[in-house]
Amino acid sequence: MSVAAICALGVCGAVTALFLREIRPELARLVALGAGIVIMLAVLPMAGEFVEGIRNFGLLNSYAAEFLGPLLKITGIAYIAQFAAELCRDAGETALAGRVEFAGKTAIALMSFPIIKEVFVSLMKLID
Repeated sequence: MSVAAICALGVCGAVTALFLREIRPELARLVALGAGIVIMLAVLPMAGEFVEGIRNFGLLNSYAAEFLGPLLKITGIAYIAQFAAELCRDAGETALAGRVEFAGKTAIALMSFPIIKEVFVSLMKLID
């Protein structure tokens, strides 16, 4: 599915939810949720291509390959947490959305610590 089609689906879902909100608010939320899930499923193949490109880059550079796994996981955590938080906001649960974002940021911080440590060690070797 092209980006234009995905955007059109998003706009159609939003407009449909807007009209339904006045008549049947519960259906409006379901339409928005459904459109979001369909968009996420449509984006997954593009994400797969991105991951494959990054893997190919990692194969060219052995030093980059060491950090490739954690960087891909960090990117995945960021996207998943953002998507989940937006779904919570769509459902009217802004406090829950904030907690989901906090959990994602905490997971990213924990996942990035070994990379930060390695960069720091490398810098210290250069200084000495």
